[in-house]
Amino acid sequence: MLQDSDLTPLERALCSAVAVGRLLDSRCRRSDEDDPARGRAWGKDRQIRAQVLRQLLTGEGCLDQAFGMPVAVRLRGASVIGRLNLGGRTVRCPLELYGCYLGGRLDLAKTEAPDISLRGSHLAQRLSARRLRLTGGLNLADGFLCHGGVDLRDGRIGSQLNCAVRR
Repeated sequence: MLQDSDLTPLERALCSAVAVGRLLDSRCRRSDEDDPARGRAWGKDRQIRAQVLRQLLTGEGCLDQAFGMPVAVRLRGASVIGRLNLGGRTVRCPLELYGCYLGGRLDLAKTEAPDISLRGSHLAQRLSARRLRLTGGLNLADGFLCHGGVDLRDGRIGSQLNCAVRR
Protein backbone atom coordinates (compact mmCIF):
# COMPACT_ATOMS: atom_id res chain seq x y z
CA MET A 1 0.00 0.00 0.00
CA LEU A 2 1.14 3.49 -0.83
CA GLN A 3 1.63 6.03 1.93
CA ASP A 4 1.69 9.83 1.88
CA SER A 5 5.50 9.83 1.58
CA ASP A 6 5.33 7.64 -1.57
CA LEU A 7 3.14 10.06 -3.54
CA THR A 8 4.17 12.34 -6.39
CA PRO A 9 3.19 16.03 -6.22
CA LEU A 10 0.22 15.43 -8.57
CA GLU A 11 -0.94 12.42 -6.55
CA ARG A 12 -0.69 14.46 -3.36
CA ALA A 13 -2.73 17.25 -4.98
CA LEU A 14 -5.36 14.68 -6.00
CA CYS A 15 -5.60 13.33 -2.45
CA SER A 16 -6.16 16.85 -1.13
CA ALA A 17 -8.76 17.60 -3.81
CA VAL A 18 -10.83 14.44 -3.27
CA ALA A 19 -11.27 15.20 0.43
CA VAL A 20 -13.47 18.15 -0.58
CA GLY A 21 -14.78 16.71 -3.88
CA ARG A 22 -12.85 19.25 -5.97
CA LEU A 23 -11.84 18.55 -9.58
CA LEU A 24 -8.08 18.24 -10.15
CA ASP A 25 -7.36 19.46 -13.67
CA SER A 26 -3.93 18.47 -15.00
CA ARG A 27 -4.44 19.66 -18.57
CA CYS A 28 -1.86 21.96 -20.17
CA ARG A 29 -4.64 23.91 -22.00
CA ARG A 30 -3.33 23.21 -25.52
CA SER A 31 -6.02 21.21 -27.32
CA ASP A 32 -3.64 19.15 -29.46
CA GLU A 33 -1.59 18.15 -26.40
CA ASP A 34 -4.62 17.58 -24.15
CA ASP A 35 -6.22 15.02 -26.48
CA PRO A 36 -6.53 11.84 -24.34
CA ALA A 37 -5.78 9.72 -27.43
CA ARG A 38 -2.23 11.11 -27.09
CA GLY A 39 -2.14 10.36 -23.36
CA ARG A 40 0.49 7.68 -23.71
CA ALA A 41 3.00 10.45 -24.48
CA TRP A 42 2.01 12.67 -21.55
CA GLY A 43 4.82 13.36 -19.10
CA LYS A 44 5.20 12.29 -15.49
CA ASP A 45 3.70 15.59 -14.35
CA ARG A 46 0.32 14.29 -15.61
CA GLN A 47 0.54 10.72 -14.31
CA ILE A 48 -1.46 9.18 -11.46
CA ARG A 49 -0.81 5.58 -10.45
CA ALA A 50 -3.88 3.34 -10.54
CA GLN A 51 -2.99 2.17 -7.02
CA VAL A 52 -3.58 5.70 -5.68
CA LEU A 53 -7.06 5.78 -7.24
CA ARG A 54 -7.85 2.33 -5.89
CA GLN A 55 -6.83 3.28 -2.36
CA LEU A 56 -8.84 6.51 -2.48
CA LEU A 57 -11.93 4.79 -3.86
CA THR A 58 -11.91 1.74 -1.59
CA GLY A 59 -10.34 3.03 1.63
CA GLU A 60 -7.51 0.51 1.49
CA GLY A 61 -4.26 1.74 3.03
CA CYS A 62 -3.82 4.86 5.11
CA LEU A 63 -4.33 7.81 2.73
CA ASP A 64 -7.52 8.79 4.60
CA GLN A 65 -5.47 9.43 7.73
CA ALA A 66 -3.25 11.92 5.92
CA PHE A 67 -5.84 13.64 3.69
CA GLY A 68 -9.32 12.84 4.97
CA MET A 69 -12.05 10.64 3.57
CA PRO A 70 -12.88 11.30 -0.11
CA VAL A 71 -16.09 13.07 -1.07
CA ALA A 72 -15.54 12.39 -4.80
CA VAL A 73 -12.57 11.43 -7.00
CA ARG A 74 -12.64 13.93 -9.87
CA LEU A 75 -9.70 14.03 -12.27
CA ARG A 76 -9.29 15.71 -15.65
CA GLY A 77 -6.54 15.39 -18.26
CA ALA A 78 -4.38 12.85 -16.45
CA SER A 79 -2.78 9.59 -17.46
CA VAL A 80 -3.63 6.67 -15.19
CA ILE A 81 -0.64 4.35 -14.94
CA GLY A 82 -1.22 0.62 -14.47
CA ARG A 83 -4.30 -1.54 -14.23
CA LEU A 84 -7.15 -0.01 -12.23
CA ASN A 85 -8.68 -3.08 -10.64
CA LEU A 86 -11.82 -2.30 -8.66
CA GLY A 87 -13.39 -5.67 -9.44
CA GLY A 88 -15.57 -7.03 -6.64
CA ARG A 89 -15.01 -3.98 -4.46
CA THR A 90 -17.29 -1.33 -3.03
CA VAL A 91 -16.38 2.14 -4.23
CA ARG A 92 -17.29 4.62 -1.52
CA CYS A 93 -17.59 7.83 -3.54
CA PRO A 94 -18.28 8.96 -7.12
CA LEU A 95 -15.49 8.53 -9.70
CA GLU A 96 -15.07 11.02 -12.54
CA LEU A 97 -12.21 10.59 -15.00
CA TYR A 98 -12.79 13.30 -17.59
CA GLY A 99 -10.56 13.43 -20.66
CA CYS A 100 -8.10 11.02 -19.08
CA TYR A 101 -5.92 8.32 -20.62
CA LEU A 102 -5.94 4.82 -19.11
CA GLY A 103 -3.17 2.67 -20.56
CA GLY A 104 -3.94 -0.38 -18.42
CA ARG A 105 -7.14 -2.35 -18.15
CA LEU A 106 -10.06 -0.97 -16.15
CA ASP A 107 -11.81 -3.70 -14.16
CA LEU A 108 -15.22 -2.81 -12.70
CA ALA A 109 -16.65 -6.34 -12.74
CA LYS A 110 -18.91 -6.93 -9.72
CA THR A 111 -18.09 -3.45 -8.42
CA GLU A 112 -20.64 -1.50 -6.37
CA ALA A 113 -20.42 2.28 -6.68
CA PRO A 114 -22.51 5.45 -6.54
CA ASP A 115 -21.64 7.10 -9.91
CA ILE A 116 -18.94 6.56 -12.52
CA SER A 117 -18.09 8.96 -15.33
CA LEU A 118 -15.43 8.25 -17.95
CA ARG A 119 -16.60 10.96 -20.34
CA GLY A 120 -14.09 11.97 -22.94
CA SER A 121 -11.55 9.44 -21.69
CA HIS A 122 -9.43 7.09 -23.79
CA LEU A 123 -9.00 3.50 -22.63
CA ALA A 124 -6.20 1.68 -24.41
CA GLN A 125 -7.51 -1.68 -23.21
CA ARG A 126 -10.81 -3.32 -22.43
CA LEU A 127 -13.40 -2.10 -19.90
CA SER A 128 -14.73 -5.03 -17.93
CA ALA A 129 -17.87 -3.99 -16.05
CA ARG A 130 -19.85 -7.21 -15.99
CA ARG A 131 -22.32 -7.24 -13.08
CA LEU A 132 -21.42 -3.65 -12.18
CA ARG A 133 -23.90 -2.19 -9.67
CA LEU A 134 -24.40 1.58 -9.61
CA THR A 135 -26.86 3.47 -7.43
CA GLY A 136 -26.43 6.45 -9.76
CA GLY A 137 -25.36 6.80 -13.38
CA LEU A 138 -22.68 5.72 -15.82
CA ASN A 139 -21.32 8.28 -18.29
CA LEU A 140 -19.46 6.94 -21.33
CA ALA A 141 -19.95 9.91 -23.68
CA ASP A 142 -18.34 13.11 -24.98
CA GLY A 143 -15.68 11.35 -27.00
CA PHE A 144 -15.21 8.29 -24.77
CA LEU A 145 -13.05 5.77 -26.66
CA CYS A 146 -12.28 2.22 -25.61
CA HIS A 147 -10.05 -0.23 -27.46
CA GLY A 148 -10.73 -3.87 -26.67
CA GLY A 149 -14.44 -3.53 -25.99
CA VAL A 150 -16.82 -2.63 -23.20
CA ASP A 151 -18.57 -5.43 -21.29
CA LEU A 152 -21.60 -4.25 -19.27
CA ARG A 153 -23.46 -7.56 -19.24
CA ASP A 154 -25.75 -8.14 -16.27
CA GLY A 155 -24.98 -4.69 -14.87
CA ARG A 156 -27.46 -2.51 -12.99
CA ILE A 157 -27.45 1.24 -13.33
CA GLY A 158 -29.63 3.09 -10.84
CA SER A 159 -30.26 6.18 -12.91
CA GLN A 160 -28.90 7.19 -16.32
CA LEU A 161 -26.62 5.45 -18.81
CA ASN A 162 -25.09 8.08 -21.07
CA CYS A 163 -23.30 6.12 -23.74
CA ALA A 164 -21.77 7.22 -27.01
CA VAL A 165 -18.87 4.83 -27.44
CA ARG A 166 -16.42 5.02 -30.36
CA ARG A 167 -14.33 1.96 -31.13
